[in-house]
Amino acid sequence: MTRLDKDLIITLQGFAHGESAKAILFEVHKVGEEHLADPKKEWFPFSQTKRIVRQPKNSQEYDTLVVSEWIAKQKGLV
Repeated sequence: MTRLDKDLIITLQGFAHGESAKAILFEVHKVGEEHLADPKKEWFPFSQTKRIVRQPKNSQEYDTLVVSEWIAKQKGLV
């Protein structure tokens, strides 16, 4: 891994299901522009999370989670 690789980010779309003091539980439906065949729930540490955008509770639109490429690879999403 080069020094620049750790700065790469991945945009995930899906639904936030909860959080702890150190991480967010996120159901991933979309990685970048690619829809997953089967949504995947994963915990993402806040230390690897660059941005969280939550939709209103009754919205059917996806929440957005921007994470480091490294954690997306660790979770088998890329």
